[in-house]
Amino acid sequence: MKRTLCLVLALCVMTATACGGKPASPEVGDSNTAEGSGTEANVDQDNLDAPAVDENTGELFSTSSEQAEAYQAFAAELSGKYAGKSLNIVTVSDPWLSGMKEIITEFEALTGCTVYISDLGYDACYSKEVLIASQKSNEADVFIYDYPWIGALSESLLPLNDSLTDHKALVNYEDFFAVGQAGSTWDENILGLPFAPYFTMLTYNTDLFEKAGIEKAPATVEELKEAAAALTSESTAGIALNNQSGTCVGQAYFEWIYNFGGKAFESCYPGSDDYYADMTPCLTSEESLSVVRFFKDMLQYEGSGALNMAWNERFSAFATGNAAIMSPWITDIMPLDDTEQSLVSECYATAPAVCAEGVKQHTPVGGYSMGVSRYAAESDLAVDFMLWFTSPETAYKFIGAGGLPARYSLIYDPELCSQYSYYSTLQQVVDTSFCAFRPQIPESFEIMDTIGQYIGLYLDDSMELEQAMKTAEEEVTKLLEDAGYTVNR
Repeated sequence: MKRTLCLVLALCVMTATACGGKPASPEVGDSNTAEGSGTEANVDQDNLDAPAVDENTGELFSTSSEQAEAYQAFAAELSGKYAGKSLNIVTVSDPWLSGMKEIITEFEALTGCTVYISDLGYDACYSKEVLIASQKSNEADVFIYDYPWIGALSESLLPLNDSLTDHKALVNYEDFFAVGQAGSTWDENILGLPFAPYFTMLTYNTDLFEKAGIEKAPATVEELKEAAAALTSESTAGIALNNQSGTCVGQAYFEWIYNFGGKAFESCYPGSDDYYADMTPCLTSEESLSVVRFFKDMLQYEGSGALNMAWNERFSAFATGNAAIMSPWITDIMPLDDTEQSLVSECYATAPAVCAEGVKQHTPVGGYSMGVSRYAAESDLAVDFMLWFTSPETAYKFIGAGGLPARYSLIYDPELCSQYSYYSTLQQVVDTSFCAFRPQIPESFEIMDTIGQYIGLYLDDSMELEQAMKTAEEEVTKLLEDAGYTVNR
């Protein structure tokens, strides 16, 4: 779909229902960004150009006439610029990959280059990128990385600050979600450009809610418990949560701890001046124990097989109508509109994640940025590819191909809002998100797995709660001490 050259950030007022949908980033030029922890979107709703749509012009979506002109000049410079060259990308094989490959063919046609993509599963991709980086190999030009990987890759990614300043009008950096900027920055170096951020949202079956007499989405933990209880029947689980032992429930712990008013580590919390200054684990705090106790309390509303519930099983339970509520990443919300994958395409809605009474909401966020390897064989080509792919023009096309929005301009675009009902919820949560909810350090996944193993032992009645979390805390403390972090026993 094509759009005229205009700033299309007019607020789209719509319902969410589909029934029958390390430090803050540095400045680039004059941009003024804020960390994604409860800040307002950097969008002036009172001074926007009126949206205009002309399907016949052939003009592309843009954020301003200045940006559009910069894009046209940039595209002209790219024409045939890399004929005979090759670009190598290492990426995770997430659902947006097919759309990315589709869009990349346009870049190949424009520049004359050939793009080779090595796509792997999540763990394998992380391991390969860390290996390539440790070997200082030129095997990859572009790394696609999840926000928690940035600490492990920080010494091997090329800082982009100067390139972004040189292309200020083209990039319109402040249009990227603030949390995406923060998640792509390490020690004030911009090490990537965000393009596929993931947020969690409460997702619920509107038909089942109506039948149970529940008039609105739960906003607090207690309301969620009450709704799950009311929705549970012999044929339907009231809720589906990720309970599988190990990394699965370990990540879930981090998704919930801040919204229970707690924190996993002493200085790692929304608004902290230095997330990793004091990494003393707080796993035995009352808030932490409350999260894990909540997981167990909710098992009674989840049906058989609840302890084996992971990402795919959770989606399947909800998409088939066998569970009334889930709290997934948006990548598991998008397929709900596909009638080949979902039986609830006409009867689901989204809402912000719940939090404990009196606690400020912080939305879990993940997702992907793309960065240039310091050892790239084609670093100039890699930088130009990233500037092109993450531009407003290409980002709009990427959404049409199954991608995700990473810019404010996209989630406030009226046409996109009319197509994707969850954008109204995204508008509410995008600046309540916290980029370090999973610590962005090399030890992140071992920490999540360790915590998740002990939570699993509590959930299956193999250990008492206090014993499980005390043992997890001791092991995580040793892990962090051995890695050289400040830990105060």
